[in-house]
Amino acid sequence: NNVTGDAVIASGQDARLRWAQFLGGDTSYLVGTDGINRPFKWDGTASGATLLGQGSEGGPSKALDMTEFFGRLWAINTDTGDTVTEYSEDGEEGVWTGGLFFSATRESPGVALAKHNDGVLLIFHQNSIHRVEPNYDVGEFFATYLVDNSVGCKSTHSVVNYKGVTYFYGPDGFYRIQDPRRPAEYISWPVESYINSLGRTRDLEVTAVPREEPWNEIVWLVSYRGSSDEPTVHNSAIVYNPLLDAWSIFESPGHDMNF
Repeated sequence: NNVTGDAVIASGQDARLRWAQFLGGDTSYLVGTDGINRPFKWDGTASGATLLGQGSEGGPSKALDMTEFFGRLWAINTDTGDTVTEYSEDGEEGVWTGGLFFSATRESPGVALAKHNDGVLLIFHQNSIHRVEPNYDVGEFFATYLVDNSVGCKSTHSVVNYKGVTYFYGPDGFYRIQDPRRPAEYISWPVESYINSLGRTRDLEVTAVPREEPWNEIVWLVSYRGSSDEPTVHNSAIVYNPLLDAWSIFESPGHDMNF
């Protein structure tokens, strides 16, 4: 079957999709977005279809990132605005009623979304981080709180929740959030000099690859410049082992790490 169906998908080595799992009614979907074109859904059997939307304003025609949280599909940096986070109706991937959106900050574009746990959604902007929690005092609505206004996220694909902790690539290295009620922690002191030599034009492409059991590692694919020209591909991997609090660096002999 055709996973993308009638969806238009960007092409190229840096055109990576962001995926979310969503239960709409009795159907479980994979929802994908490339950050440029209209997001799409796939039920695992039929051909994929775009999220055309059924609400008064329809679904987003673009979204830099999407995820599921509290029975709704959430999207950030959409056609409504680059600082906007919006969400669908409960259990309805195609119903995006007007008014179900907000700007956690009006000064910094949205970068990524990450479900930290079942009760907390993290919203990453370029210069700040916020969290969303259900507001049980008023029923179906949500409350937004500031997590950190001293650091933000540089790469959508660098964000990963791994074994209950959320990690991301910030302006000067890698950070983690263990308790979403506290600011982010900088963790990449041991590899700081290496990070300072990454290709700055490729900061947006830093990509997290978590290794599941029985391993205990997060791999970030990066573009290392060193003393050579600005790289155009991923050519190195920075690996963090949370259990050992240890770092490793692997460089591709051909300076080209295709995957």
